[in-house]
Amino acid sequence: MEKREKKHGDRFDAYWLRDEAPSMAQFIAFLYPNRADNEAYIQQDIDLRPIDEYLAKKNEGLEKDKYNYFHIIMAALVKCFVLRPRMNRFISGNRVYERDHISVAFVVKKHFADSSEEGLAYKHYGGDDTIDTLHTSILEEIYQCRRDDVKDNSSDFMDKLVRLPHWMLKIVVNILFFLDHRGKVPFDLIKADPNYASIFLTNLGSIGLQSGYHHLNNWGTNSFF
Repeated sequence: MEKREKKHGDRFDAYWLRDEAPSMAQFIAFLYPNRADNEAYIQQDIDLRPIDEYLAKKNEGLEKDKYNYFHIIMAALVKCFVLRPRMNRFISGNRVYERDHISVAFVVKKHFADSSEEGLAYKHYGGDDTIDTLHTSILEEIYQCRRDDVKDNSSDFMDKLVRLPHWMLKIVVNILFFLDHRGKVPFDLIKADPNYASIFLTNLGSIGLQSGYHHLNNWGTNSFF
């Protein structure tokens, strides 16, 4: 990712595209200020047999920690964001921003049970990453999230918030929305928040669920897959 000096109006995680974004994109930031104002979806059939063959070769001799579709899809998405940096843009506070990094977040079940808690994984990647480096880092993050003595920053913060009286919690949330609109939410609160990652990836196959539709939400700045 291109690194440059931060200026007034930039966020801690992104650069404000003052004059770099097309005029239409800047106007749309006012026309559709919320992330869920304008959504578009496509459906496409893809032949997965070449991927099955590739996975079979990668997993030869492996008894555990095998490569799977989740690793393939994540690697492909990261590569897309590397080759197409405009995919790493977002609108906040009627301004168009481009992130200064590529990050991926996903949910990890601590145990495969209905009553099990969930952990939030958050990883940064770059142009030098490959399927092998992603595979290693994903496994490390999953093992870390599954530890019962470890809680991610976002979950820990939410645990504290929900203990507040309802009226106070509502005030806090309104303050957070006010700060988020201006890109001023304290970094320590959202440094591992999946809603601020470039990509929030959900592995439905891990629980045997078919693909489903999930609308965008208006909190955060990422893309959902």
